[in-house]
Amino acid sequence: MKDPGIFELKEIDTRWNEHMLNIVQDSPIESNGLKIFFDRHPDIFFLPSLMSEKLRCCGFFLRNKLEGFAMMLNRKVFVNGDIKLVPYFGYLVVSRNARGRGFLYKMSDFFFDEYSHPASVGYFIVMHGNTAAIRLLNRFHPKYPRVPYSKLIGYWKVHNRLLFFSCRKNSKYRLRKAQLPDTERIVKLLQDENRNRLFGSVVTKEAIIRYTKFLPGFDVSNFYLAEQENEIVGVCCAWDMSAVKTNRVVEYNRKLRIIRFAFNGLAVLLRYPPLPPKGEPFRNVTITDYAVKNRDPAILKTLLDRIHNDYRKKKYHIMIFGHALNDPLGKAADYIFSVPVISDIHVFSGLKETTEDFESKDYPWIEMLLL
Repeated sequence: MKDPGIFELKEIDTRWNEHMLNIVQDSPIESNGLKIFFDRHPDIFFLPSLMSEKLRCCGFFLRNKLEGFAMMLNRKVFVNGDIKLVPYFGYLVVSRNARGRGFLYKMSDFFFDEYSHPASVGYFIVMHGNTAAIRLLNRFHPKYPRVPYSKLIGYWKVHNRLLFFSCRKNSKYRLRKAQLPDTERIVKLLQDENRNRLFGSVVTKEAIIRYTKFLPGFDVSNFYLAEQENEIVGVCCAWDMSAVKTNRVVEYNRKLRIIRFAFNGLAVLLRYPPLPPKGEPFRNVTITDYAVKNRDPAILKTLLDRIHNDYRKKKYHIMIFGHALNDPLGKAADYIFSVPVISDIHVFSGLKETTEDFESKDYPWIEMLLL
C-alpha cells in the first residue's frame, strides 16, 4: 500500500456534485480492453436519492482535495419473498493518483458498522473483468475489523442491442402503450414477478406516480403492454435516461471497434445515425422493468421487439436490457446484433458465517436505474 499521505474521510452531499462528476469522467471503468464511464450529469445524487430510503455518501480527501467517493443506499427490496430494507453499495470511484492508499479499508468504519450483525446482508456488483476491483474483495487488515466479507452469488448480463435492423412483428398478442387506468394491473404483474427475484424492486402505484413526476420524459405510456383475450399478460417499461445519465466509451476494445466500423459503414448507406466517436454519448433506451405471465420468454420477446422497432424509428443507437445470467427469461433478449456485458453480483456482511451461508433460489435482480 502506498504512503497514505494526508487523507480524511468526510460525509459529502450535493454541494460536491460537480467535483464528483469530474472524478467520474477522469476515472473510466476498465474491463477487457473497454474503457467506459457513466456520465450522470447534471446531478449524480438524483437517481440514488429517488431510489432509496436512506443515502449516505463518503468522500475521500487527499491533501484537502476530493479524490474519490462511494455511496450506500438503503433500499426496500424482496429477499426470499419478503420485503426488507437492504443496503446497496455502489458508485465507488477513486481517481488514479489516489488509488492504492487504503480507501476501502478506511471507508469500512464509515459505512459498515451498521451492517455487522447477523441479520444484515447487502449487495453490490462489479463489472466482470474489472481486475482492479476484484482484487480488493475479501482483503482484510487488523486495523480495520469492520471490512465486510463478500460472496459471489451470480451474474448480471446486460444486452446492448444495436437498433440497426427492424424485428419481425408477432400478431399473437395485442401490443399497446399503457394508460393511467392500467396502473394497478401493471403493479400486480411486476410485484408477482419481483417477489420471486432476489433483491427484486418493490413496485407500488404510488411509486409509479412519483416517477412520472420526477423522472424527465417518463409517464405511464413508457410501459408497453401485451394483451391476450383482454388480459394483460406482459409489461415492459422503456425509458430514455439521457436527461440524467449517458454512457460514453473512452476506448473501444477490438471487438467493439469492428462492430462500430461495420455499423457505421452500413449507416451511411441506410441514412442511419452512426455510432458516436470516443467520448461522445450513445443514444440509448433502457428497459427498466418487465414481467410476463407464467414467465413466458415468448411474450417478453414480443414486447422487446416492439420497443426495438419503435426506438429504431426514432433513430436510437442501442436498447439496453438486463437479466440474471441464469434466468430463462434472458432467452427473450437473444439477438445477433447485440454486445453483452457481464457483471458479478456479490453479497456482503460483517459476519463471515452470514456471507458464506447465504443462499437464495431466486434469480437476482439489479436495478437498471442505478447502474
